[in-house]
Amino acid sequence: MPIDFKQIESPEDFEHLCADLLRSMGYQIESGVGRGQDRGRDILASLTQHDAMGFRITHRYLIECKHHAQSDKSVKESEIGNVAGRMGVHSCDRYLLITSTAASENVLAILNALPNTSPRYQGLPWSRGDLLSVVNIIDAKSADSDQLI
Repeated sequence: MPIDFKQIESPEDFEHLCADLLRSMGYQIESGVGRGQDRGRDILASLTQHDAMGFRITHRYLIECKHHAQSDKSVKESEIGNVAGRMGVHSCDRYLLITSTAASENVLAILNALPNTSPRYQGLPWSRGDLLSVVNIIDAKSADSDQLI
C-alpha cells in the first residue's frame, strides 16, 4: 500500500501512525505520543523476547518521530539533541529515529557512535524508504493471515 507522507498534516498524526505500526510489530508502547515539554521523548516502547536457552531479553526503545514530508528537509543534529543522555534518563538501550524524509549525515554519525558512549546503546534511523518497507511487510503478513481464514 503506497503512502504519501505529505498527506499526513501534523507531527502528532505521524507519531500516532508510528505508534500503531510499532504495536502491530509486537512492541509494547509504555508511553505514548509526547506533547509539549516532554524532555524530548516521543514514544517509549519495549519488547521482551526469550533466547534459545529461555532467558528473557528486554530492550527499551526511545523513539523519536520527525515529520518533515511537507518541506522535504532532512532531520538535523539540533533536532535530536543529546540522544545518549535522553536514553539514560528514560532507561532505554535502543534509539529509533523515524522520519518521513531522511536523517542528515551528522545524525547518522551520532547514531553510529552510540556504542562508543555505552556499549549497550544502539541507534537506527528509519527514513521514508525504511518506513515504507516495514509497512509493506506488515501489509503482506496481514494479507497472508486474511487468506488463512
